Amino acid sequence: MKNEKNTISTVYIHIPFCKSKCFYCDFSSFAGQDDKIEKYFDALIKEIELVYKFYLINNPNGFEPLKSVFFGGGTPSYVPSKYITYVLTTLKNSFGLFSDAEITIECNPGTVDQLKMNEYKQNGINRISIGLQTSSDSLLNKIGRIHTLEQFEQCINYADKAGIINRNADIMFGLPGQTIDDVKDTINLVLRKKMTHVSFYSLILEEGTPFFDRYSDCSELLPSEDAEREMYWSGIEILEENGFLHYEISNLAKVGAYCKQNIAYWECMEYFGFGAGAHSYQNSERIENESDINNYIFKMINSPELSNAPAGINRSILSIEDKELEFFMLGFRLLKGIEIRHFEEIFGKCFDKYRNRLENLVKSGLVLYNNGNYKLSKKGVNFANQVFVEFI
Repeated sequence: MKNEKNTISTVYIHIPFCKSKCFYCDFSSFAGQDDKIEKYFDALIKEIELVYKFYLINNPNGFEPLKSVFFGGGTPSYVPSKYITYVLTTLKNSFGLFSDAEITIECNPGTVDQLKMNEYKQNGINRISIGLQTSSDSLLNKIGRIHTLEQFEQCINYADKAGIINRNADIMFGLPGQTIDDVKDTINLVLRKKMTHVSFYSLILEEGTPFFDRYSDCSELLPSEDAEREMYWSGIEILEENGFLHYEISNLAKVGAYCKQNIAYWECMEYFGFGAGAHSYQNSERIENESDINNYIFKMINSPELSNAPAGINRSILSIEDKELEFFMLGFRLLKGIEIRHFEEIFGKCFDKYRNRLENLVKSGLVLYNNGNYKLSKKGVNFANQVFVEFI
């Protein structure tokens, strides 16, 4: 395999604490665990330091500083901001940060104040991702969100005063009782608030969540598939008419505001994941961390001094074929699609092994081909899973 880089410039930090759990959420997150916050961050910082020492030993010639850091959760904005500062200081003192590194923190509008936002900005955070979901207070209550529309607007005011202008809004469609007018109202709100990025997701009923128990056998209580598609494409159309670029199936951005962190994932770049339940991809290995907070803390307290994944519980080495398949499956999430030339540059082998599979997708109308480029058609965006399954 050609051009395999020996550096990792992207870090994900998982903060699993929440004020309360949303009804649809199946992420590794926990409410009512505030007494563990301090010990958790001690363990998190130890994990970063251990991995850095291991990485430094195995890269004696040094490596580039980080280009992207993403605090996700959970609700990172729920914990006292001093803990976020500790983590950023640790990253700066170990891996280092480029002066123009994109540093993002996910925020729930019900957990932010001006002091927090100011401290985020002072310590290098230059992008916030706000969990808006919908502008309807009644829908917010129905899906278990702790914030209101007013608190979202106040969160934007905090960001304005702190000088954080690069900001994403998470929006959901397909919610119980939601209409297309609700979706349009939400889209128009984020336009008025001058967001630079929008993540636009459909509701998925995940097993083990309250919504799965409530709606999995009562699909008639949710918008139909046709209604969901109308919500999606209407939202996309409004955003594109207002200068947003639809660059990934569920993401749109103003020029220059693509999320660097997510681009790294979709382009199969390696990255570090720190914290309970975080995932890493390094040295052709995918690593999943212990997700239970108590077990994660215990593992870190008792971890050996030299380890590249001291909290890892599941590890798998990717074969060349695994990487090739991921190239297609992740690459097709990007609306620009994949290039034959790029595949051959990375893997140093002929593309022909996959040509018939791709031509069948073209014949089915799911994929378009033009001058060495394959990308999803509009039909392919609607039925993307049918494309992805070809590469599993």
